[in-house]
Amino acid sequence: MIVFDRWDTCFLLSGHYITYISDSVKEELRPYTAKAMEIDASEVSQPQNPGDAVVRKYRITGPAPDTHKWAMLDGLEVIAQPDFAPQGTATFLIDP
Repeated sequence: MIVFDRWDTCFLLSGHYITYISDSVKEELRPYTAKAMEIDASEVSQPQNPGDAVVRKYRITGPAPDTHKWAMLDGLEVIAQPDFAPQGTATFLIDP
């Protein structure tokens, strides 16, 4: 997903991975904000490994394929509530 944050930093968000887009090339991605897009990155730098990468040159290949398998369940209600233990461990109970 293409994200522009409140400081106008552009990055790609894929699960827990963040890939930054260079300020010099981010404007082409602005119309795709909050959309899942595929890009072909041809110039990427990662100054520190492990660490976040910065894309400096890319080509937009199109919308990302939808690989999610969704199931429609009529009448299902899911209730999630936090249950914080005295030791500070967070547990979330899901009760269908």
